[in-house]
Parts: sequence; C-alpha cells; structure tokens
Amino acid sequence: MYFGTASEATAHFHSVGFPCPPSFNPSDFFLDLISIDRRTAIAADKSSKRIKFLAEAWSTQKKGTPALTYAPNIAVGEGRKSKYAQPWLTQFLALTWRAFAVMKREKASNIARLSQVSPAALVCPPIAVILLQIFLVIIADAAASKGEGGEGGRGGREKGVEFPRCEVLLLPHQG
Repeated sequence: MYFGTASEATAHFHSVGFPCPPSFNPSDFFLDLISIDRRTAIAADKSSKRIKFLAEAWSTQKKGTPALTYAPNIAVGEGRKSKYAQPWLTQFLALTWRAFAVMKREKASNIARLSQVSPAALVCPPIAVILLQIFLVIIADAAASKGEGGEGGRGGREKGVEFPRCEVLLLPHQG
C-alpha cells in the first residue's frame, strides 16, 4: 500500500487516484482506503478491488526497492528508553482529541446513547437510598441481637446513632 514518511503519504495516494478530501483526517482516510467494507457484498467486493489496485500501484511504483518483510522482533534503538515513538501523554491527548472529533460527527448516535442512559440516572439514586435504608436496619438488628441496646432490633439508639425505622406493609392481591 505505502511505506514512507507521513508527509508524503497524501501525495502518494493522490498520485494513484485517491486524493484526501479537504478537512478530513488523512489517517482516517488511509484506513478507509485499505480496509474492507463488510456492510454489503457489493461494498466488500468494491473495497477488495480497491485494495488490490493500491497494492499493485505501490509495487509497480517502487520497482527496484527491496520488498518489505514482517519483522516482529525489531530492536529498540540505542539510547531510547521506550519502544514507543511518542510519550504516553502525547498519545493520550491525540486519542482524546480524536474521540471528541468522532463524538462531534456522530450526533445522532450520541443522542440515542444519552436517551438510554438518562432514565438509569434518574432511577439509580432512589434505589441507592432504599438500599441504604435496608442496610441501616440490618445493622440495627444485628446490634440489637448482640445485646447492645435498642428496641429488639426495631430501630432505636445504638451507641449514640439514630437508626431509622423501616416497616413494610404487604397487602393481599385483589383479583
């Protein structure tokens, strides 16, 4: 497909008939070019042909250059402390910026996600309060059963802490 500097990549793909659109991230554009689109059979066939064309265009353009081979155990250069090209903060900021750019483009899916999460945000706090009430009653019952005071485990004072009363009334089903 391409091997060279990032600054020459856009010119290479433009020379073989695939110019990068203005205000489009070149790395996203290159990934789209060399990825198979599996949404439909027609799109998969079209993208496969495009990838074969790009591979042939690269091999004919670079005649005389040695073929690249897979080398998984590339040694880290002398004097380098990390095997990564950029420090982690630079990578983090670049990925964060990219995530915000994607979020900005996909407004409809973000609205759908927000509508799915909003009801849960409204329901969870009341459930947490109810569970806290139950937990406090259980603690009060445990303290009362150990003989630490209280009214037989039904609320009351336990070591200077006031525990709330929680009673449940079960009504028969009317049907």
